Amino acid sequence: MISGILLQITQPAGVLADTLTTGALQTATTGEIKLSIWELSLKGGWIMLPLALMSLFAIYIFIE
Repeated sequence: MISGILLQITQPAGVLADTLTTGALQTATTGEIKLSIWELSLKGGWIMLPLALMSLFAIYIFIE
């Protein structure tokens, strides 16, 4: 782990700049998809129902 950190420290600045430029180009070309909470819960599947119920129960306990 430490050797990996040391290797990253010694990378030249040009490599870092190239990596940042490539990452910026990739994020610029991909569109951002907007999903509502309802759409996210539907994509989550059946496990979202118990999570939602537990969340509501936790809010009730907190307020009580």
